[in-house]
Amino acid sequence: MNKAKTVAWFSLGIAAAGAVVAHLLPPSTGAGLLGAASDAALAGGLADLYAVTALFRHPLGLKIPHTAILPQSRIELARAAKGLVMEDWLTKEAILDKLRTVDIVGAIVKMARAHQMALASGIASMLVGVVSQIDIEAVAARLVSPLSSMIRDVDFERWVERALQWAVHRGYHEQLLDVALAEITPAMRTTEAREIAEGLLRDIVSGLQQSPKLAKFSMFLTPLLGMLDYAAISQQILFVLAEQIEQIRFEPSNIYRKRLLDGLERLPSYADRLAPQVRSLIDEWVEGDGFQSGLTEVLKKIKVFALAEFGTTGESSHLERMISRLLAEELDHLQSDESRRTAVDEWLRIQLASIVDRNHEMLGVLVEESLTKLSDDLLVETIEAKVGHHLQWIRVNGAIVGGLVGVVIYGISRAVG
Repeated sequence: MNKAKTVAWFSLGIAAAGAVVAHLLPPSTGAGLLGAASDAALAGGLADLYAVTALFRHPLGLKIPHTAILPQSRIELARAAKGLVMEDWLTKEAILDKLRTVDIVGAIVKMARAHQMALASGIASMLVGVVSQIDIEAVAARLVSPLSSMIRDVDFERWVERALQWAVHRGYHEQLLDVALAEITPAMRTTEAREIAEGLLRDIVSGLQQSPKLAKFSMFLTPLLGMLDYAAISQQILFVLAEQIEQIRFEPSNIYRKRLLDGLERLPSYADRLAPQVRSLIDEWVEGDGFQSGLTEVLKKIKVFALAEFGTTGESSHLERMISRLLAEELDHLQSDESRRTAVDEWLRIQLASIVDRNHEMLGVLVEESLTKLSDDLLVETIEAKVGHHLQWIRVNGAIVGGLVGVVIYGISRAVG
């Protein structure tokens, strides 16, 4: 704009200089033509200078009526701009018509692919931030009531039956038998087991001695039974039982093993008897203080595991790679599945149309508020920066057109005179 302003002032100076020279020259046709052209150019240039200046400020600081038009009409200008934007340039219909021509899903897919890793990194950072800020104790406290209600509403008989059927189908009943047998054998070889077996043996012998049916043989049995080495006998019994259990455990064809497995396979049929016991145990656990504390501990472990497993971000982050892979798969699916693409596109258009409908007026309000908040100096400076160059050339054109008009008028006056 500075160059155009220099040219404008230069043209005005030329016109003024021409007028002065014309009046100093002796009367002649050339002097008259120069004077007429210079006077008209000077008048046109000064008139346009006044007009351009009056748009933005008071000429020479004089508060002449209808000057400084833009600053004094700032409110009206803002309202007019609001109406122009809402009613002519960016109407609801114009925006919606434009949206109908845009491949929204295609644009989203293209943008997501171009910034896939950055998008994955942002999602990963957001997830890590959310997880790290979770108050586990508060979450557990809020979950206790709904989880308790859900557990109480469970049909335990049906689930116990299904659980047992599933365990039998997977062969877990056989593994359970092997684990139990593996625990029993070492237990039978302990001193505590031997003492229990010896006590049971003594109780049996004592019962025989007191039996009325064997009273007549007491004189023979009492000395005989008194000679028994209860510790050795009980130890031998335990040894034999342990050997038998080992055979049940390791010999698939063992008859006792088959009987035990057959009994375990029939466990699902006893679900109606087991379910009340399971419900009683679970209700007792849920109603106690241990439920919330146990839930809190579980959630804390999950949080610690999640942060340890996915808490780091960067190019080598497992979470970012996983999100990027899932994102790529979803984008491929969205691009290849025409029905899904159409459904997503239609949903997005409906949402965007709703947003436009609800917030269209905000476009005009934003324009109006932005213009209203501008100070007079900033408004003038902003508009001058955009169109000041062209306005300065109006001054130049005014001088040129004025000069040409002056020449024409001089010519006509000479021809008539």
